[in-house]
Amino acid sequence: MAEQVSSRRSTILLAGTAFSAAALSTTGDLIFNVFGSGVTAKVVSVGATVVTGGIVAYQAVRARQEESVRTVTSGFTRRHELPRVEPLVGREALVDGLLTLLRDVPPPTGGSLPVDVTESQAKIVVVYGAAGVGKTILALTAAHRAQDAYPDGQLYVNLQGDGDMPKTSSEALEHLLLSLDVARDDLPADVDGRAARLRSLTNDQRLLIVLDNAHSTEQVRPLLPVGAGCSVLITSRKPLTAGATARQPVLVSLPDESEALDVLAHYAGRERITADPAVALQITRFCGRLPLALRIVGSKLAQRPDLSLSDMQERLENESLLMRELVYDGESLQACLMLTYRDLVESTRTTLGLIASLPAGRLTDWHFARVATTPGASIAACDELIEVSLMEAQGGDEAGAGYRLHDLVRVFAAEGYELLPPEERRPHEARLVKGYRDAVVHLAAQRAPELAAEVSAADIGDLGRSSAADWVSAEQDRLRWAIGRARSLDMHAEAAEIGEALSYFLDDINLPAGSADWWFDAPPSETRPRVLAGLRRARASAAVAEGSPDTALTLLLHNEPDDSATPAVRARDEMVVARAYAAKRDFHEALDHMTAAADQLRAADDVWHVLNSLEKLGEFQRWRGNPELAERSQREALRLAEGGDLRARARLRRTLAETLGYLRRPEEAAPLLEAAVHDFRVLNDRRWKVPASTPSARSTACSAGVRTPGSVTTGPRRSSGRWANATGSVASPTPGSASWPAWDASTRPPTRPEPR
Repeated sequence: MAEQVSSRRSTILLAGTAFSAAALSTTGDLIFNVFGSGVTAKVVSVGATVVTGGIVAYQAVRARQEESVRTVTSGFTRRHELPRVEPLVGREALVDGLLTLLRDVPPPTGGSLPVDVTESQAKIVVVYGAAGVGKTILALTAAHRAQDAYPDGQLYVNLQGDGDMPKTSSEALEHLLLSLDVARDDLPADVDGRAARLRSLTNDQRLLIVLDNAHSTEQVRPLLPVGAGCSVLITSRKPLTAGATARQPVLVSLPDESEALDVLAHYAGRERITADPAVALQITRFCGRLPLALRIVGSKLAQRPDLSLSDMQERLENESLLMRELVYDGESLQACLMLTYRDLVESTRTTLGLIASLPAGRLTDWHFARVATTPGASIAACDELIEVSLMEAQGGDEAGAGYRLHDLVRVFAAEGYELLPPEERRPHEARLVKGYRDAVVHLAAQRAPELAAEVSAADIGDLGRSSAADWVSAEQDRLRWAIGRARSLDMHAEAAEIGEALSYFLDDINLPAGSADWWFDAPPSETRPRVLAGLRRARASAAVAEGSPDTALTLLLHNEPDDSATPAVRARDEMVVARAYAAKRDFHEALDHMTAAADQLRAADDVWHVLNSLEKLGEFQRWRGNPELAERSQREALRLAEGGDLRARARLRRTLAETLGYLRRPEEAAPLLEAAVHDFRVLNDRRWKVPASTPSARSTACSAGVRTPGSVTTGPRRSSGRWANATGSVASPTPGSASWPAWDASTRPPTRPEPR
């Protein structure tokens, strides 16, 4: 535009000069005839010539100005190029943030142009996010609302970065220059020339350019103006840098649940949503709160009044049909995701597919390193998935940094992975199975030292900052996957070793009822005594927890003795035998077996099992009417747990607090119980937190005057020689009480234990 204005000024000056010369030649005869031939005649002749030429020049200037006004006015009409956009629902905070950026526009300086684009004074804003999250609607809504800040117009280019053939920078520049009244014949041939012309034309303009669906920084950089009055709003699936002058990219994250419901209601009809908000909320969760999925589902509901929200929920529950369900009127979530997925490097696609095939949960660098063939490939896969917004990086916490796959991305990628030939999947799956075997055996060695020789520390990789119990608890569903996949790959030894290692974490995982035989099944080829002993002990422990103590005793007492078993292994079996007798309410046998187990484990210096045997021994001693001995056993166990596993320490604090409550020492019990509740909350362990914080546990402490979180201290009173709560019932949890963890079924006392 500046070049055009300069050209027009030159034309006007030349026109003025030409018209003056013409006036001198055409009016000289008339002037000389009137005024004669003297000096006066010469002066008047010159003055008249200037005046006449000036009038003619003035008329030419006015004509040119009027033509310029007509041209610019028509240009304004053409330059409002923003396409119409659907109403934006539930993202007002994001729009307001963009408007704040876009309306803060300084006036153009009209000065000389910088050579380097990075010295630009133009405002560059990048909006990025996952496919289907609503970036384009958000950007266009903000651009429409900010029109008043850009009187010279708003230009729009779809760069088609999510399509088969993204626009080249040259093609996009052609569109922009034509919009700015450059004749097609005057377009420079090369990208650099077109970029320079764009910068020149926009230097003294207040112009907003929207670059939608950008593919890369290289595609965008030549399209950027440099004038202070210009702004560029870019949408992309990647957080493009777009030059050194760009602001921090704006992430378009998923809407919250309330906003997601608003989106669903906008398309499905608010009356249908308000009529059944609970089911509607479930639908938004199955859609992962992704606006594109919500729009598709809402539109289908609007088109099908006969389809209830419950019917739609049932359709979405089936993951195998989910991608087929999210298609409507030319819009398809699968097609939308495919545009990004197909551009991934092949190794990244395979890695993503296998990771997505695992049970859902937190992901870390460890998972990617176990799938990828090299450390470099692992890092590259993570970087690429985050860059294109198929995966989200999560900040570090107690377990370290991690990643999250959106549920719909997980379903989509898993479907694609299943289409690969089995021979392509096998090596990756075998690597991951071995990775799980190495990791869980390595962690189990902290509790069973003899396992340390089974795996090299160099093979483990970085498991993060979580404790052994936390890692196994978080990965239990995937460990089950690893066992099943190992068997399908004929890796029976690895499947057995995973089961053996898991036998040392039964207090930390949740086994579905009746599943122990599958988890801890030993293949016919398994002959190693250590592995067989671990699997047998695990099945016995599961039998006790499921209320079948006789099955446990049969497994551990009525089989042929293993002469090769170490004293520590026999003592571990003895612990389970004691729990089985406790479940049968034979507390005399239970106490004898647990006492013998504790002594043998001390002699074997098996620290982890010593503290566990002492914990149970303390409970048995308390039930037998010896809380003083129980306190001694539990304090010794707590000393062994200090500095070790947080879950075990919290559990021991809770049981010791209960014993101190029986001993009427509330001032010592209260801080222990409060610390236990805090630790279970930190661990996000609902199963163990409940026993320490429910009324059942609080009543135990209250009966001895212990103030616990949420409790009211009441004075103790006698009831049949036992300290009872305010209702008169015995304060101990009773069999079947919800306050007992699943794996403590073996140690649930009767309501009134018999004195020894």
